[in-house]
Amino acid sequence: MLFGLAVVAALALGMVAGSFLLPAEPVSAPTTTVPSSRQGPSESLPLPSTPPTTVRPRPELRLSPRPGMADVVEFPRIPLLDDPFCPGALDPLQELELDQIAEEVIARRGLAWRGGPTLQVCSLEELVRRWDTTVEKGRNRYDLEAAWLRAVGLVDPEDDYPAAVRRWLAENARATYDPVRKIVVVTREEVGDPRARHTVARAVALALEDQWYDLVRPDDETRADERPLATAALAEGAARRGIGRPWEDRTSPVPEPDSATEWWIRGFRIVTELGGSFFEHLVSAGGEQSVARAWRHPPTTSEQLRTPPKYEGGEDRMPVRLPPAGQPLLAEGVVGEALTEEILRTAVDGADAERAARGWGGDWYLLWGDIEAGVCLSVAYVTDTEEDLEELQDAFDTWARSRDAAGARRVIREGDTLQVLACTVDPPPAGGVPEV
Repeated sequence: MLFGLAVVAALALGMVAGSFLLPAEPVSAPTTTVPSSRQGPSESLPLPSTPPTTVRPRPELRLSPRPGMADVVEFPRIPLLDDPFCPGALDPLQELELDQIAEEVIARRGLAWRGGPTLQVCSLEELVRRWDTTVEKGRNRYDLEAAWLRAVGLVDPEDDYPAAVRRWLAENARATYDPVRKIVVVTREEVGDPRARHTVARAVALALEDQWYDLVRPDDETRADERPLATAALAEGAARRGIGRPWEDRTSPVPEPDSATEWWIRGFRIVTELGGSFFEHLVSAGGEQSVARAWRHPPTTSEQLRTPPKYEGGEDRMPVRLPPAGQPLLAEGVVGEALTEEILRTAVDGADAERAARGWGGDWYLLWGDIEAGVCLSVAYVTDTEEDLEELQDAFDTWARSRDAAGARRVIREGDTLQVLACTVDPPPAGGVPEV
């Protein structure tokens, strides 16, 4: 199951719960199951039923390249999708604006437009409703995600995490790309608005990347490592290059954000920054050939995203013994270097947190307990060197003593492994409390 940074990126990319383009009527869905395994839990997610739609072609358009752009002057206009739930259309000036955005994106990215996606024009009200429905259908996932984040101190106990996700999406996801159904979704209110141009450009850039490299990787949902994060980061890096500027710098602020909203904003920025720097490294190192290789064999750790030579050298996470845990087991997987740093930042100076996390060699977590009664997160860490382990232990010791801790926190070293326990309650819930 995706947690932390990966779920932030996946939802913003439209890849959580299949497609976010839900019909107006409720869709019955099977219960999500999360079996336990050393390879990581798998999850069965429902796909929504598809409303009756037809595609209305728009004529091909020929545009002159602008100074400094690649010589890409001809591409098919994105055909309009006639959807009874989103029957909107663009006026001629808005169509021209969308075509100009597409021209700029393909020129900056340096890829030919191959055709494939369709365009859907929704009202802002309808698009926000669909985001709300998507988050609500995945509430069990987000409640579990919130418990994970509360245990480590990234979200305050009283803040509503699913509500924070909805607020951020309502403000910033007013144009998006659905990689499952290959649809660029815009709102009539946003196309032509200079303040929203970057959001529309991001949707078009993701559609372009999907035509070449396929953003939907079904096996990512069954992985417990950080490859789902890498897939989303690669997509965001490509989109950033197609837009020509960091998209996250142009997002709209959420009024009076709580800790859950602040984490969502911070988490998405981390993902886009990881993807942006890694993607630019690929382009500089080997051009499109390096990009294609990364899409064929994405990184599996945030360490590889942050330090590309480790990706190029094939340095994967180190094996680690399973940490102790109680019952019932809810999820398991990898925390990773980037999220470890964010956890430590809640209690230690940013530079100290970064230095401690940089020694990350590998980890494995087990999440157990009950969302209502309380959950615990047990993590086993290994590091590159003895000095790195001592530095990581010092940082986690400070974190464990933090006055902001809402639940039990324990840190102990066992040989070359650092065992960390974080709970949402103190004492930890019953059910086989591990001796950490």
